[in-house]
Amino acid sequence: MKKITLLFLIVIFFPGVFIFVVQDAEADSNIPFQDDFNFSWTYQKIFGPADIPLPASMNGAAGGNVKAIYSPSVVKYNNKYLMFFGVSLYCNPPGTVAARDSIALAESDNGINWRFVKYVIEPDSSVCFLPRSSWNQGAFYQANDPAVQISSDGSNLLVYYTSVLYDYPSSARECGNIGLAIFDGNLNLISNHTTFLSPSTSDGYCSGGYYGFSRPSIQMLSSAVARLWFDSSGIVGHIPVSNYNQLNTGDVFMEGFSGIDVNSPTLDYTKTLLLTNTSVINARSVLASGGWSNQWPFTVQSGQMWDSWYQASPDLLLDKNTCEVKLYLAGAVNDGTGWYSSINIGMALPPAGKIFSFPLCYTPSGTITGADCVITPGQTTCSTNITWSAQGVSSAYVHNASIPGSAGVVSANVSGTQTVIIDSIGTTFNLHQSVTNTILASVFVRGVYGTANVDPIGWHDFNNNATCSAIGWAYDPNVPAQSLDIHVYKDGPSGSGIFVGSYSANVFSQALNDALRPSYPNISGSHRFNITFPNSGASASLYDGSSHNLYFHAINRDANNQATGIHPLLGGTPQSIRCTIVSDTTPPAAPQGLSVQ
Repeated sequence: MKKITLLFLIVIFFPGVFIFVVQDAEADSNIPFQDDFNFSWTYQKIFGPADIPLPASMNGAAGGNVKAIYSPSVVKYNNKYLMFFGVSLYCNPPGTVAARDSIALAESDNGINWRFVKYVIEPDSSVCFLPRSSWNQGAFYQANDPAVQISSDGSNLLVYYTSVLYDYPSSARECGNIGLAIFDGNLNLISNHTTFLSPSTSDGYCSGGYYGFSRPSIQMLSSAVARLWFDSSGIVGHIPVSNYNQLNTGDVFMEGFSGIDVNSPTLDYTKTLLLTNTSVINARSVLASGGWSNQWPFTVQSGQMWDSWYQASPDLLLDKNTCEVKLYLAGAVNDGTGWYSSINIGMALPPAGKIFSFPLCYTPSGTITGADCVITPGQTTCSTNITWSAQGVSSAYVHNASIPGSAGVVSANVSGTQTVIIDSIGTTFNLHQSVTNTILASVFVRGVYGTANVDPIGWHDFNNNATCSAIGWAYDPNVPAQSLDIHVYKDGPSGSGIFVGSYSANVFSQALNDALRPSYPNISGSHRFNITFPNSGASASLYDGSSHNLYFHAINRDANNQATGIHPLLGGTPQSIRCTIVSDTTPPAAPQGLSVQ
């Protein structure tokens, strides 16, 4: 087994302090996930501090400025990418300089081009206006390092983050806590618990060399079971998320190795990948033996100014629909004094066309549908539409199975509708996944020579006196997707009755279509009617206080959707109606025939 030993310089960051640690790493072909990410990323900057405005809560604050942005955490939610990220806000309250870090939100349609939206988690506003000695005991004065998770039912966004509370004169409570903010689907804050996981001097996580918990990351062990990762003074630890009210530090497990800016992306419920940072992003994973691999380099510096000092705060996003990944991270620029002049947010993309096969990606699937068409006299072909949609793939195409090679490609889109020409022999159209050419779905359509006209069918269900309305349905097998016209006469059918009006059976009913489909497999569209007769025009004659029999005719159509032949009466017609302006309490007659609401 070939191994390559490398040296790395780890930079552990605390406000105003950097700790340098040298570690070695080994590249090993048996390390889970290492081969998946054996490629060169393409890097780009997204935001710098100058791109982010101050929050309105700091209006009038002395010395207010955005010093840095960092810790991006991204989800794809309701077909939009959402990025929660930390903003280092500085101000000058009387007698001091204060850091009032907050959490902001940006959004994107493609995960690459981003726009700032708003601040979503802000500490106590008095931090920037009062001397530190005047802050309230327990004041929430820093929020940073967000990690977002979609709730198991998809209705909420859970944002874990580092929180710091003021404690005077002791510094015990100023150790880092993990907070939990819950947002609804419209990104409204429902609740915010600043001490969801909180250390104390008695549990040892806020004493000695430990300074609490920070930089959370969420790993899903199943669709509903989560593990919360964090670092505690540069040592990696985790805890099961057993509830959303309060976690117990007694359940914390420390892994015993160093790492900061922890990220454990969910790529496989049975395997663990852990990203941390030094001057670049590094990775390690759990081996088949249960132990951890040595860390291996996950990125290199971009060669661009935005991350010229070091990279930090990795967040690897897997799109389960396409099995594509995007890496978001922070990048620092050195001001020449050992401090940063700015920290920016950027991203890294895999090579174009890179295909991943993580178990959590949805299995590629698809649907393709089409209907037979009618060949008119004197013709040998007809046209019909095929409609398709592929899921779990980044690209797909539709192919005419009777034409070999690329000449048979009808469309190279993941979804769409296309008009095709077919003959009486028929054609199979296959929906393929592009990369593997796997057939996801197929449909067979053919042209059918026109036959004798078939009369429409239907039923006049009942009339409603109180609303002067009528309900029923009508369907013509010659035009299976067409909503038929209905002609209504009173006191006699066409030829002897008085014309009331022309209406359309254009109310959709899935139940009706399903009921007719065994006999008419091509049925689609809308075929019910719910007609309210207005007290105007020809139908005003119904509002005379007298009872009238109503006769309903379905307008017959041929295969070319032209009115033709005899326009038959619907089953169940005629039925009596008495329309008055005063409501009628007479209950409607029970529906008859094939009556489906």
